[in-house]
Amino acid sequence: MTVDSHETGGSVPAEQRGNSRVYRYDPSAVFMLEPVLGPLTYLGFRPFGRRIPVYKYYDQSALDIRYGLVVSTRRSRDWRGGRRSYEGHPGVDFVVPAGTPVLAAASGVVRSVGDDPLGGTFVWIDHGGGYGSDYHHLSRSLVAKGQSVVRGQPIALSGATGWILTGTRPWIPPHLHFGLTVNGLPLDPYTGPTPWGRAGFWQEPDRPLPFAGGPETGPDLPMSLRPKDEVFAADADVAPTLFANYGNVMAFLAPEAISFSANPLDLRVQLTLPFEASQFDEVIA
Repeated sequence: MTVDSHETGGSVPAEQRGNSRVYRYDPSAVFMLEPVLGPLTYLGFRPFGRRIPVYKYYDQSALDIRYGLVVSTRRSRDWRGGRRSYEGHPGVDFVVPAGTPVLAAASGVVRSVGDDPLGGTFVWIDHGGGYGSDYHHLSRSLVAKGQSVVRGQPIALSGATGWILTGTRPWIPPHLHFGLTVNGLPLDPYTGPTPWGRAGFWQEPDRPLPFAGGPETGPDLPMSLRPKDEVFAADADVAPTLFANYGNVMAFLAPEAISFSANPLDLRVQLTLPFEASQFDEVIA
């Protein structure tokens, strides 16, 4: 594998994203393996019943430290200050068997459906007000680009696609990678710092609950779309370290137009888990 300095940072050219040879695995990456949970979930079992285990949280360190092309757990920091993450992880991983229905976490418009070699099949939903959510490692999408969706609407089936999973099967469990983007930048849906202040984006800030029903018809935040390049130029000014870690990834994944807000915390999205309450009760760490 190509070795890049962990200290000096680095970026992955879009045409090489998904090419595992540009990454190096640090010895600390062994702590990412789940020798019991992984095989059991691949076999279709739910070891914790109606509770959803978290595989990895968003890496809060990405706000402060520029990372290179090294997969490791040496500096990662989750929203609680712990190490249940890995360097540069831009989302939350929920362990569920392949084929689990995935729901829209809020109302919005599907801006992108595609296949990322690293993260597999994905869906990106724009909720307005600068907020987007993305869903990765899907087995298949149930929605199309441009389609309006409501909170709780099935949008995909979970899976285990993308080389980050296919290259480690069965030791990394199948999971849904759920990401929140604000003005095109990945942020933690749990309570934590953002470029605009502290925020928590779940309906109950640090206790995400599955969708329990209720009518919602369409986006409830303003859809002020801006070209992707314009949004990313603003991101580079507002959060230079965060942008250095994720700008290249977002350039590859993001739709061409993204909703934008000068101060998104003034009008905050509230997310439910992208799962049905009929199937799950809660999340466990």
